[in-house]
Amino acid sequence: MSFKNRNIFATLPRTQRGMPMVLGGDPKGKNILYANGNSIIIRDIENPSFADVYTEHSTQTTVAKYSPSGFYIASA
Repeated sequence: MSFKNRNIFATLPRTQRGMPMVLGGDPKGKNILYANGNSIIIRDIENPSFADVYTEHSTQTTVAKYSPSGFYIASA
């Protein structure tokens, strides 16, 4: 029996009263990205069930942005 991961159902952005929520978009307009806890979530706009999650941060993240070329993402 084999297992195949079809979809990732990513969490919604974590909000906090009085704190800004920064959403980023890629230059092509296909994906959005946001921070949630120690993770950066990249979601497809047309089909939200397609997502990628980066979980390598050791502390809480607050922002993520695409580079102008769309090949890199900076997060902090």
